[in-house]
Amino acid sequence: MERIYKRFMQCIGMACAIMFFVMFAVSFLQVFFRYIMNDSLIWSEELARYLFVWISFLGGAVVMERGSHIRIDILESCIRGMPKKAILRVAKALSLAFLAALATSGFMIVGLTMDQPSAVMQIPMGLVYLAIPIGSLAMMIVLAKNFFRGETAGAGEVR
Repeated sequence: MERIYKRFMQCIGMACAIMFFVMFAVSFLQVFFRYIMNDSLIWSEELARYLFVWISFLGGAVVMERGSHIRIDILESCIRGMPKKAILRVAKALSLAFLAALATSGFMIVGLTMDQPSAVMQIPMGLVYLAIPIGSLAMMIVLAKNFFRGETAGAGEVR
């Protein structure tokens, strides 16, 4: 099971890296065409924006796996021992509930927007919004793994 999880996280990380490279290349091409060739690529800004959305949601799972999400830890730093572990478990449970609600809402949005084309590239907007439930499910997998193993990483604590 651990091997499948590691492969899953590698795939997400690789997908983010590829999307980032494509986003960078498209943005570079846009600047080149606009300022050197005096002509604009009409699709580049839209593609870069949609790739950024996907990178943000999938990257959230990678950051969560590393325990690097931003957090406010005033309460956590004041408490030690068993109460601290309980607070971290409650925080993870609440995060899981939020991500489940986000994934559910995301799938509803995807269903509603699959027939709506994007402005320039004419791709279904549902494919763009699919980043919300996919990213939420990926983050839920990371949190669930850490929750059921009793690990504190994933709730903001760096390993």
